[in-house]
Amino acid sequence: MKLSWIRAMAMTLSATALVSVASAQQSTVYSPSLVPVPKTGPQLSGYPSYPSTGARVWSSYPNESATVQGASDTNAAATTASSSTGAYTSDCGCDDGCGSGWFSKFRGRCGAVPGCGWYASAAGIVLTRDRGNGVITTNDGTPFVSVINSRDVMRDWQGGWEVTLGKFISPNTAIEVNYWHTGLFHDSDTQIATAQGSGNLDTPLNFGTLNDGVNNIQDLYATAAGAHMVGRSNEFMNIEINLIRHSCCCDRPAIASCGDSCGDCGDCGSCCRPMCFNWFAGIRLFRFYENLLFATSDDNTDFVFDGNEAYYDVRVHNNLVGGQIGGRVDYYMFGGKVGLWLSPRLGIYGNHISHESFLRTGNGELFDIRSHKNDVAFVGQLDVGGDYYFNDNLKLFGGYRLVAVSGVALSDEQIPQRIDDAAAIADVDSNGSLLLHGAFMGLEYRF
Repeated sequence: MKLSWIRAMAMTLSATALVSVASAQQSTVYSPSLVPVPKTGPQLSGYPSYPSTGARVWSSYPNESATVQGASDTNAAATTASSSTGAYTSDCGCDDGCGSGWFSKFRGRCGAVPGCGWYASAAGIVLTRDRGNGVITTNDGTPFVSVINSRDVMRDWQGGWEVTLGKFISPNTAIEVNYWHTGLFHDSDTQIATAQGSGNLDTPLNFGTLNDGVNNIQDLYATAAGAHMVGRSNEFMNIEINLIRHSCCCDRPAIASCGDSCGDCGDCGSCCRPMCFNWFAGIRLFRFYENLLFATSDDNTDFVFDGNEAYYDVRVHNNLVGGQIGGRVDYYMFGGKVGLWLSPRLGIYGNHISHESFLRTGNGELFDIRSHKNDVAFVGQLDVGGDYYFNDNLKLFGGYRLVAVSGVALSDEQIPQRIDDAAAIADVDSNGSLLLHGAFMGLEYRF
């Protein structure tokens, strides 16, 4: 009996103590708090629960930067983090696109529905192309002695420009449009006879029996010619639309530090590693135009299109349309302020070729032959460069570009053995190749 009374008293005292602990939370602001009470604000959609196992204590008070959660609350925590910081958290568990560094400008645009901002760049380019095999157009009448070779008539360098516009459709995925264009490569070479009428300018090309009604064309080019002129023009244009996918948990570190938002990726080193990768795929239009002119002036050294002059002109347009795949790897240094990168791409294309060859003199036109051909072509491109980040929105970039093209028509290769053979002229030769390479530099801005 006495023992039962003692037990009843102990239970009463225990209940009283529990009630006192609970009521301490309802005391005035001057009373001490046993458990920190979060500040009022938009982050308090609901008071967080404390599971009995697996709970993580808030890292610091009053900066409640992490929501206390258990293993079963992962999805809910991801949604809360997205709505409170504006950053999108992917399935890999970390802020993989908009939370820090180069993508931080987009944080306000990446909410519950993934989506990010825009970026644009403009650059200047300086390119040159390989000289190819060429054709000997002029000699001095001595066998195996060349005076003009069409491969030597090539402008060394030509400027151009490039623009890019991109839109992130999710923190890891972007659609990008790139356009670049060169100016007109143009060069010419003129050889004048040391003494008119000496016959020291000749050509190995065979014009056969072509005649304009006044002159035999072969005689205009090969017998006592006063001057030969060879000119060439080239122009390149490129446009492509690519879907770019950035690797998960891979972001350029912030310039000062990578912050403390790495979440379930672990420490900063594993989430903000200095090397990043992406891949892309898309469609591309590559256009290449070339014009080769071979002219002769029989009785003088100028070219005024009179009755003693002839102009043989070959023009080709290559229009390549097809798909490509590629990738890019970036390596960041000096806290992310400097980056080095490498970007290869390769594609297969349908090439629609337009060809025109004509021969004219001051007395009239002898022929104007036009033909078309569809063939398969390949384009490979390698860009190597570096970036310097002024801040998280603006960077300076530059590098070297190499473009290799095969399966194209070159004007030199459209000259047949006999230029009076119309069928041979109309048959387009499309097994040519070229290399285009040079430097580029510009600015990119993200907004």
